[in-house]
Amino acid sequence: MESDAELMERSLAAAAPNEAGMRAALFERFLTRHPDHRALFMHVEATSIRMTDEALTWLLGVAQGENWVWGQIAELVYQHNNYGHLPAEDYADFIAMTIDALEEAAGAEWNEATAAAWQRSATALNALITRAIGEWSASPLRYS
Repeated sequence: MESDAELMERSLAAAAPNEAGMRAALFERFLTRHPDHRALFMHVEATSIRMTDEALTWLLGVAQGENWVWGQIAELVYQHNNYGHLPAEDYADFIAMTIDALEEAAGAEWNEATAAAWQRSATALNALITRAIGEWSASPLRYS
């Protein structure tokens, strides 16, 4: 039986030839759902590459049990506060839309086990984001 990380890696490899289209679909959906966020992006194309790569890397890192994910998420949440308070739900929407776009791009390589692996990782990543928001909100450092 394949591990979550192995299933996720296989779907990433299957989606790779469709990566540009996947990103375009992801950001079209995200900015349609959150039109107020469009003004936060100086250059959507450039930002979409980084944000998509980071989200997929963190999701895979969580599945691999990588401890570095927490530090990067804590920093992400703090830095994103420069754009105003972003609720955990906005992050969760982006993560869910990333997985949906990946599913479409992976095609026949996607199955129920793969979907479940990505969802478990998304649940864990969203918990880290919620934790980071809570810890920064309780911090004596200026946040929100």
